[in-house]
Amino acid sequence: MSRHERADDFPPDLVSDNEVIDAVLLGSKRLRRLSKNILKVGAAHDQSWLLVPPPNDNDHGCAWREYAEHLGTKVDALQAELEVLKRAFARRTEKMGKMPKVPRPPRTPEEIAERRTEQALLRAEKVVTEEKTEPVPDAFKKCHLCGGTNFRSVGTGRPAEIYSYVPGYFRRVIRTREVVACRCGGCVITAPPPERWAEKTRYDASFVGHLVVSKCLIVTPLYRLEQSFARLGMPVARGTMNDLFRRAGQKLEPLRAPLFDAIKNDFLVHVD
Repeated sequence: MSRHERADDFPPDLVSDNEVIDAVLLGSKRLRRLSKNILKVGAAHDQSWLLVPPPNDNDHGCAWREYAEHLGTKVDALQAELEVLKRAFARRTEKMGKMPKVPRPPRTPEEIAERRTEQALLRAEKVVTEEKTEPVPDAFKKCHLCGGTNFRSVGTGRPAEIYSYVPGYFRRVIRTREVVACRCGGCVITAPPPERWAEKTRYDASFVGHLVVSKCLIVTPLYRLEQSFARLGMPVARGTMNDLFRRAGQKLEPLRAPLFDAIKNDFLVHVD
């Protein structure tokens, strides 16, 4: 017996007589077989069928009609639950796809050549250059025609560029302030302290600049910077970096208004 054929699915006033229940179950089986045959015939003749509820009058009042109304109530409840689930798992605006890229015209050969020239000049200005001369090994100095070993230099050689990365490091500078005293013993003078970018801090402006650039331009979180500094042997607490970042923002306050004006005049602004 299937779920729809159990006696529990019937209204309480219809479960009083077992004979009536058996008759209704038998009629439901016959109706299922009849509906399957009708659907097969309809599909063969390419006809569409529409299931409509029975008219609500006294001529069609029977146990089967009450059972159908009982199932209709259950279907309405299930449809309401389905709508709630759809709203709960609906696609939100936070999960929207990526914005389409702004189309840009292809670069001309002149623009490509100009960009390459700018990059070469930037490398020549910023990258530290170290020149080394690689001599020809003595084992290679043997002519394959005459077998001679007396060679001379030709031109300035053939240069080859190789770019290498030198990891950054921290440098500790200890400045000892000289103390002098007058021979009379009544005057003692100490050398002035080194100039600092802020009061009561032992971190130089170069360290704070690296911190600000890493967080704002390279978008590196402070906890990752904390881990990176620890690997270099310079543990810095995250609270200390937050305080340095805040004080740097106070020093750069005069640049805020011009920076906002430049952002407003830009063609494309990405915000989060």
